[in-house]
Amino acid sequence: MNRSRRRQHRALATALAKPFAVTAMTVVGICATGAWAQTGGGAPTVGSPAGGVRITTAAPPTGGAPRPGPGGATPGGTGTPRPGTPTPGGTGAARPGTPTPSLGNKTPPTDPAATLPAIIPAVSAPVRPSPAAYSNPQGAQKELDAFVGQNLQNLLNDTNPDAQAKARDNLIQATQQSGAAASPQFLFEYGQALNNAFSAKLTPANKLSVRQRLNLAIVAAKFAYSADNITLQQTTLALLKDPAEPVVLWALKAAQPQVPMVLKMAGGKAPPLVAAIVPAVFANPSGPIFEEGYQALSGNEKVVAEELMKLWQNRLVQYQTKVPQDPSADGRPAFKLTTQQMWTAVVNNADTQKKVMQMVVDQLSAAAQWADQPGNDDTRAQLVALCRQCVAGLQVVGQHQKQPQLQQAAVTALGSLDPKTFNLKTPVKPIIDPVVQQVLGAFKGVLEPPAVGPSSGGAQTGVAQP
Repeated sequence: MNRSRRRQHRALATALAKPFAVTAMTVVGICATGAWAQTGGGAPTVGSPAGGVRITTAAPPTGGAPRPGPGGATPGGTGTPRPGTPTPGGTGAARPGTPTPSLGNKTPPTDPAATLPAIIPAVSAPVRPSPAAYSNPQGAQKELDAFVGQNLQNLLNDTNPDAQAKARDNLIQATQQSGAAASPQFLFEYGQALNNAFSAKLTPANKLSVRQRLNLAIVAAKFAYSADNITLQQTTLALLKDPAEPVVLWALKAAQPQVPMVLKMAGGKAPPLVAAIVPAVFANPSGPIFEEGYQALSGNEKVVAEELMKLWQNRLVQYQTKVPQDPSADGRPAFKLTTQQMWTAVVNNADTQKKVMQMVVDQLSAAAQWADQPGNDDTRAQLVALCRQCVAGLQVVGQHQKQPQLQQAAVTALGSLDPKTFNLKTPVKPIIDPVVQQVLGAFKGVLEPPAVGPSSGGAQTGVAQP
């Protein structure tokens, strides 16, 4: 996916993720004819054909009459030019009887508004399920299916963003009753209704737009955080395979609260939801996507740690020749893999300990080297913060593994890197090198971190290999 398309997708994700009430602002939409804009004043009610919205395509007036051009001609007009005055697009005097063209004698373009789709009125949809559905959800399956189906029809109506926003609100707010989370029984039945309707739409044959798929992903993520169940696992798996980065970002958010629950039923194997996270991140390798992927893989289970290290190892390889986007995100695996809980449950043998410590020192050294190189002013603060996170993790390892020299070296380095007193122009590598050397001495088999830079061909030491 090219950078321009990624920027468009991120802008769309940002717009849809904002508060869902429509104000007097421009709302970006996507239709078959490309980007278009709607402006309007207040949030219209669902069901209004126009929703109180007007479509505009002309630029706003700048005020005042246009300044006369040469010979008294106004821009775009047909005033008589002075003798010898070049005509627009010409190089000599205007021929007698030749009109001064306003559009280069080209046919005026058609009104862009004529190509915009008409706003399709919203269908009548309930704002909330009935009180009876909340009190007896098992007996209200037909009502819940209808509630989801009618709101879903509006959610997929790209010609009517106001109806989409209202439908999205309705589907999300149905998880609440009287300001608190609905009962687990209701959320289970409601989640099944959502999953059946969403997964049926998320098929190639339906050819949903990016905006439609993104709206589904946002609802899925909001529901997953409220529901505390895995009823949307099928929907989440489909969204993780989406080709659009913003959809995948919200799919990862939807996966995060579900991963701990699917692991309880996995029996030691990586369940499909966990196994789908790494491929989804690798297919959309931006900084925000890696950060959401790291967060989805935050458990203390062996299968989760293995997937987490796959993600982090990919980033470590990137550091050999460049600074990846959002380097501060890589502090998350450095922290997670050095906790006492993780070392008790997973990093509890010499081989795994060696691998984890190699990754930590490779990350620490790479961040320090890039921070000290010129031309990284925009990422230097993040790189220094990443160094602090790695050193803090090593301090924790020194503590729970009874390595006082490593612990003290880390404490000293953290004092020098204290954000309250650290000068960003100070070289970082001399500060962290003593910590790296303590790791090499305390953990047999850990190698010197590799040198990094634009000319680096990849790590020659360590384990940061694809």
